Amino acid sequence: MNNRFRSLMIVFGLLILASCVAPPKNEAQPESVTPIFVPVIITVEIPVPVTVTPVVVSSLPVQSPANIEINTISYLPNLEEDSKKWGIYTEGSPISILQNTESPSRSGKSLQCSITGGTPYSNVHCYQNFEPVSDANSFALSLDFQFTPVTTCNNQETPSIVQAIEFTINKWEQTKRYEFAVQWQNVGDGAPQWRYWDPSKAENERWVPINSDANYCLEGEKWHTLTLEGDIVNDQVHYKSFSIDNSTHSLDYTLLPATESNEPDRLAVAVQVDGNAEETPYNLFIDNVNFTIQNQNNIDCNSIDSKDEAEFNFVPIEFQQFNDPATGDSTNILIIEKNTKITWSPACLMDLQYYQNLEVIFDKKDASSGQYDFNGETLDGGKIPVGIDTEIKIWRSNEIIKSLWVRVKE
Repeated sequence: MNNRFRSLMIVFGLLILASCVAPPKNEAQPESVTPIFVPVIITVEIPVPVTVTPVVVSSLPVQSPANIEINTISYLPNLEEDSKKWGIYTEGSPISILQNTESPSRSGKSLQCSITGGTPYSNVHCYQNFEPVSDANSFALSLDFQFTPVTTCNNQETPSIVQAIEFTINKWEQTKRYEFAVQWQNVGDGAPQWRYWDPSKAENERWVPINSDANYCLEGEKWHTLTLEGDIVNDQVHYKSFSIDNSTHSLDYTLLPATESNEPDRLAVAVQVDGNAEETPYNLFIDNVNFTIQNQNNIDCNSIDSKDEAEFNFVPIEFQQFNDPATGDSTNILIIEKNTKITWSPACLMDLQYYQNLEVIFDKKDASSGQYDFNGETLDGGKIPVGIDTEIKIWRSNEIIKSLWVRVKE
């Protein structure tokens, strides 16, 4: 095959190939196809400098650890156990901490409310809110607290770390604020002393001294027990009593409620730590925080006597037969766990006595209305020693309302 013929064959083959690949002239071109984009989420970690910013809450959120339905009494125990249900309100510009911690604690977990720095005389208010209960008119707050580190009192010898510590109960309803608050003032005129809150006075006079024998320097790094009780009588705030450790003080102060518009109805309990002139860091730990809410229905507590018994709720592990050493009669002794509490209604103040070997070992006037913690490992705060048979007598108007024998399980 000569070269000319070979060239013709190659050209012919290329023409045939082109005719197969090229589209016909009269056939429409395919419509363009829109590409499909699949979204892809890309997470990019950008380092951000960490700063601690004081939290100022202008509108306090309402949280409810339990549905509160008031018949006679509602008892909300161990409020310290979940720090997520607590909030912070600040005065000034403090730096703060609000968290749960296992040490120090009495129950295994306490709540820490601390100042860690900031501008002088700034305060940290740690609170828990509850759903409003319109007919609630009687309240009791009980808790254990400890502050660290230790402090001098009223700037003696060295500046005092703790300025003041406050404990409060609040009810907001229809622009009215019914507030029950006591403060341990550690620095200032008359300090150390306990004061109560009166919003009707001039701004710099609203903390009013309580004339009591409890005006002493509280020991730091040690647990203290506090109870605050009050009710609403004739639409006024009535302070009933407060107790610190083994000392109970009748207050009987009646005040007008404050007026606060644009505040949602709610209940609340709170503690507050006040900073000093250097805003020196210190911690407040609270444990066994119990809140009692009730509707007294205008019950006259003075009418409660042995013929008209209060209703007591007390859950033992078991009953055992026991011979009363005073009478020799066979009776039941209640075996109970540590930290068991007794509640009663109507929630009137009661007088308590503990007997061991026929001798009074603890005598407390005006115990917390509505509930009381009888159990523990020492008699500090009225707690019964573990494993020791103890007779409890509960009095009202010089009459025995309840008498029972208990033994705290080891």
